[in-house]
Amino acid sequence: MAGIQQFDQAASQILAEAGQYLAEKSGVIQGYGHDLFLALGALAFAWMGIRLILEAGELTSIMGGLIRTILLAGIVYWLVSAGYSIVFVDGIAGSLDQIANTLLPGGSMSGTLSESLSAFYRAGTATMELTNDFAAGESWNPLNIMGKIYSSLAQVGALFLSGLLLLLAGGVFFIVAMASQFMVTIAIILGPVFIPWLLLPAATFVFDGWLRFLISAALWKVLAAIIVGITSGVFQSLASKAEAAAKAGSSANYGEVMLASFVAGLTALLAAYLLLQIPSIAAALAGGGTGVYSARIPRRAGKVGQQPTKPEQPKK
Repeated sequence: MAGIQQFDQAASQILAEAGQYLAEKSGVIQGYGHDLFLALGALAFAWMGIRLILEAGELTSIMGGLIRTILLAGIVYWLVSAGYSIVFVDGIAGSLDQIANTLLPGGSMSGTLSESLSAFYRAGTATMELTNDFAAGESWNPLNIMGKIYSSLAQVGALFLSGLLLLLAGGVFFIVAMASQFMVTIAIILGPVFIPWLLLPAATFVFDGWLRFLISAALWKVLAAIIVGITSGVFQSLASKAEAAAKAGSSANYGEVMLASFVAGLTALLAAYLLLQIPSIAAALAGGGTGVYSARIPRRAGKVGQQPTKPEQPKK
């Protein structure tokens, strides 16, 4: 379908603009990252020196702490400079984006959506063509004609509703995929000012939060591709069955068309619901939580086979 392809092209153009903006601003933010690295590095070395003086540590402990700080500073500087693109841009964000494109059927959502919608459209067209054959019927019984019209309209309505639900699921996918790309771009732009906080042990949570955000944003597209990959085969199979049953032209195939449309609509609703749950699923995967149950199961201490103790009665 031309409309879906145009929408896909518009989305690709928007993402290209986001990539160009990233290329323009990454150098500026990286300069701020270097300045922040120098400031936090000086603070880290000063704090280490003050701590060692106050603790009056031995030479071995002093040298051990100094070596650890120097090694950490070297790693952080490499991550802010040359290693930033290797580890975060191409490593985390790039690899997850490549995985998403590999898992997506046909490598493009527009192709999968167009193929399924085209099959539903052909099924609806074949059903409407049956109404043109009323004159060639065996009789001009008004009840027979009304029954055929009702059957055709019901089938077309069911196919049309399934197509709308499929478009809804496809729209949710495009929104999730574009939001994922935008959030990844934001995370990559701001990354150089979050990495230097690794130098301060009390402020490493700043880097941890940014890294979780980057991984979670990149996982959005991967999870969306998995959901589409699972449901696309169901859509295409149901659409093909509906098309074959409609082209057969027999009243006995009315139930097959209606059932295929009903199941396709339910599958589209399920896909849309799962796509809407992607933010919580990705946050749970990146944060280490289950994202399912928020309540905690209370634990009771005791040995196996031990009788529970009765609560003490208040003294009178």
